[in-house]
Amino acid sequence: MIFNLPFIDILFLPIILFIGIVTSFEDFKFGKIRNKWILFGFFYWLILFCAFFIWNLSFDGIFDYLSLNFKSTSLIVFEYSYLFSVIINGFVAIVFVFVLWEFGIIAAGDAKLFWLYSLLVPFTYYWKTYLPFFPSIVLFVNTFVIVIIYLFIISIFSYLKDNRGNYKNSLRINIKKVKSKYKKEELRLKIILGPVTGFLAIIVTINSLAAYYSINIQNLPAYVIILLFFFRRFLSNFFVKRNIMSYIALYLAAFSLYGFMIDAEMMRNMLWGAIKNLTILIITLTFIDIIIKRYIKNTSTKTINSNKLKKTMIVDRAFVYRLKQDKKYYEEKIGRIYNGSLNNKQTEAIKNWCKRNNIEKIEIFTPFRLAVWIFLGVIATLIYKGSLIKLFL
Repeated sequence: MIFNLPFIDILFLPIILFIGIVTSFEDFKFGKIRNKWILFGFFYWLILFCAFFIWNLSFDGIFDYLSLNFKSTSLIVFEYSYLFSVIINGFVAIVFVFVLWEFGIIAAGDAKLFWLYSLLVPFTYYWKTYLPFFPSIVLFVNTFVIVIIYLFIISIFSYLKDNRGNYKNSLRINIKKVKSKYKKEELRLKIILGPVTGFLAIIVTINSLAAYYSINIQNLPAYVIILLFFFRRFLSNFFVKRNIMSYIALYLAAFSLYGFMIDAEMMRNMLWGAIKNLTILIITLTFIDIIIKRYIKNTSTKTINSNKLKKTMIVDRAFVYRLKQDKKYYEEKIGRIYNGSLNNKQTEAIKNWCKRNNIEKIEIFTPFRLAVWIFLGVIATLIYKGSLIKLFL
């Protein structure tokens, strides 16, 4: 057999649960994920992986010995293709989390924890929505889904509390706000059309390559849209440029024309499916964006005295933008703020800047402890054995 499920479970599930419980508790209690748990889990995985590889190299001799002396031929063997897939998944995962950290989407500790889980969770727990080369992206997606469900519930209760007995007036006010936003210059047609055209080109290309190479991508388009959601600010600025938008539109038109010439029905179905899924997911993710902003505004922000600012606090983006206007001071004293969280040097520099500019109050965000949510995403994956997106699509 290639691998035995109970055997794999016995080796990996206890360590997954141990690391999940410990890191969740420490992140919630102390606000940090210690490297010793990451290293412990990594070396545990590395020892087992090396043991599997050595076992495979020794398999023929062990098999002959047991057959001759004990008449036993029941052995567990890991195919080299499986071991190679594990390495590829780990490599893609570390690049993935590095990009998330580099763009300030998750903290370094959370990035390392996700990468560790991607190594420890056996591939058999992705079988419902297995994605070649990077099956462990399911862990990220499931974490995202669980967090959004939680934020949605919190936002509903917050909305009901803030607008008790006044739902109709509140709804009218919100509709007026939405209408006024569409009148602003920043929401002109090209700013919407640029990202949508780029996203559509990406999805159609991925679907075409998957069909050509007979790769089962299942929920990959949904995964792509979720990832684009996190990088939406950067991509929107990129796609909205006139030349870039023109090139992408030209590429999409040429690609579609070529597809219609080769197989018109397949291309028509592919385009319609991509447009339909893109529309649904953009509406959904826009709604999610509103939920996140409401959660941050109502439950995750507070105003403090500037002299009370401490290390690891996350300052308001508007304040950071204002601080950046003092370009020389920002570059010399502040530098890059990773994931919005301040270090000791940056904290003291901001306090001095506030004192110099007579700023008494600062708005800060309460850190969102992600370790417990990543662990819940892992638990959901172990139970469902695939992406929770499949439940909604």
